[in-house]
Amino acid sequence: MRSLAVSVTAFAFVILASTFAATKPGCAGTVVNVCGKYTFWVPDDWKATKDSDNPARTTFDSADGNLSVVAGPLSEADADLTDEEVTDFADEELDDMKVTGDKFDTLEKFKIRLIEGTGKDEGDAVVFKMLALDPGMDETVLAILIYGSARDIHKAANQATIDKILRTLRPQG
Repeated sequence: MRSLAVSVTAFAFVILASTFAATKPGCAGTVVNVCGKYTFWVPDDWKATKDSDNPARTTFDSADGNLSVVAGPLSEADADLTDEEVTDFADEELDDMKVTGDKFDTLEKFKIRLIEGTGKDEGDAVVFKMLALDPGMDETVLAILIYGSARDIHKAANQATIDKILRTLRPQG
């Protein structure tokens, strides 16, 4: 009888351990910024890069180096979604930034602003998509910007990833 109990316990432990092991990779792509103010998702193989100009921002590049992500709070703490400071977030990252699409929406309980446009990164023409999120409660608006060549941004294989990255930006806490 004792060996049956040990066998059942061991079997349950193996099942439980494999369940936890299976769920761990799904969490690996969730990024919490250094200041703990926001989270967002990126694929596991994307590489973090340092933004020495603004430590509140978090930056990543895709594994192939063709797409870049920048996330962080707006520099003006009292800005709201309608302010020019939202587009300034992209303008600070890209040269010759121009907005080609701009709309307001909601995502769960948050008011958001979705912006698309063009610009240049180190002289190369890029296309960008950006989501700005108002966390409410007098908190600073958060923004997440994804950019790359028009070919890479519009590639069907990248569309789901880009949309998921944008739509997972959340205030922490």
